[in-house]
Amino acid sequence: MSDFPLITTPYPSLHPALDISSLLVNGWTERFPQNVSVGVTPNVLFYNFRLVADDATNWIFMEGLPPELRPPQNLHVTALTPVGATLALVRASDGAFMIPSLGRNALDPPWDRTGELTVTGAVPRGAGT
Repeated sequence: MSDFPLITTPYPSLHPALDISSLLVNGWTERFPQNVSVGVTPNVLFYNFRLVADDATNWIFMEGLPPELRPPQNLHVTALTPVGATLALVRASDGAFMIPSLGRNALDPPWDRTGELTVTGAVPRGAGT
């Protein structure tokens, strides 16, 4: 498995949670330490991110997720913004996370990338495992 720091959990050897905050890009930052994580089980990945978007320059907030931490195909997970709930997309091809245009267009009023973004969701684990 990838060489990301482990987050303190009751059973780290059974179901590790990895700190993947080093993959944040485009001015996105984590709200608190260890608030950008992926929980890893044999068949399911659990993404949990709490991000600050105040300095974000792009809707892509993470790049380079390794194959073993990606779903088998592009999938959506829940994204909560200051103006409402929408979706985030994780791309299986390159491991990028973003708020796609479909997610941005669903917000009324539109979100201007200020404040916090919470992303959470479970997806099947892809073939890179």
